[in-house]
Amino acid sequence: MTWVEVDGEIDDKDVAIYSLSYCHACDKAKNYLREKDIEFRYLDIDKASPEDRSEAAGLFGMDIPDGGISIAFPIIVLNDEKIIGFDPEKISEKLDLQKEG
Repeated sequence: MTWVEVDGEIDDKDVAIYSLSYCHACDKAKNYLREKDIEFRYLDIDKASPEDRSEAAGLFGMDIPDGGISIAFPIIVLNDEKIIGFDPEKISEKLDLQKEG
């Protein structure tokens, strides 16, 4: 799969985002991880090859029926745990980030 890699000082977690290039929640999730200096990778599904789209759908646990699929983005995978949508509290919890005061 062709991922876009984003460097960060915190690189001890496996963080992947399946996103759409035009999705505001996806942009918020990416920016949040950048602000927290988290290393991550992302795949914009709408710009990916058909093969990458099919592989990604299988990786985030969805079979593609004949009529296609309807899902919410972003899909954030943190050490094999999925978070659907941009939820900064869940992301912080899963990444063991300090609570902001």
